[in-house]
Amino acid sequence: MSTGETPTTRGKQPWLNRAMSRLVRSRFSRLVDRSILLLTVFGRRTGRPYTFPVQYVQHGDVLWVYIGSSEDKTWWRNLEQEARVQVLLRGRERTGRGVAYTYDRQPGIVADGLRRYIHRFPSTAKRLGIPQGDNEALAHAAARSAVVRVHLES
Repeated sequence: MSTGETPTTRGKQPWLNRAMSRLVRSRFSRLVDRSILLLTVFGRRTGRPYTFPVQYVQHGDVLWVYIGSSEDKTWWRNLEQEARVQVLLRGRERTGRGVAYTYDRQPGIVADGLRRYIHRFPSTAKRLGIPQGDNEALAHAAARSAVVRVHLES
């Protein structure tokens, strides 16, 4: 697994990313490994690895990552075209292919990813102001969202 620095999130709590990364790599990872993994993406131009913790939802060999405040983050833009990624998932290093989706390009995929994410983490719906079963509110939230879908390799 790469040990590249965490990419910029415009100065928002880099200490939290470092602490979570240490926890995921530690013997205490079981405390968070059902919801947090380490994701490594590679710079489009430089190839430089960036590793950071993300909350995820797993559905078979597919991982979904909701990008909260996506306009403030840059890392996911390295996945606007499908690209190789690495993950540390429940103590196991895996590789896969990741793609970032925005609502303007793929509204159905973003809504599906957000729906799966809300099903797994109901507090996300509350934070985004989505009443249970309100598809219109979900679509409105999805229009301001981005998701990353990672297909894990065997």
